Amino acid sequence: MTELELLQRWEELREAGEEYKGLEKAIKKIFKGRVEEIGDFKLEGRWIEKEIEGKVTETRQSKTWKMRIFKKDGEDQIQLF
Repeated sequence: MTELELLQRWEELREAGEEYKGLEKAIKKIFKGRVEEIGDFKLEGRWIEKEIEGKVTETRQSKTWKMRIFKKDGEDQIQLF
């Protein structure tokens, strides 16, 4: 691969990476709180609760959905994220 080809491929992947990030954000928003199978994909997750300490006497609860997505590959599953 020449230096020019290297730079051109980097640019192509950068654009694809930006699209990937956008899709990942949309997927996380749409499937938040859901556990199901869609086609070859299996979505799992769980709520994680934390106490966050603030100034002096303030304490608040934080609730976050931790999601994992798997894709079936025959008998195996591949974790995508």
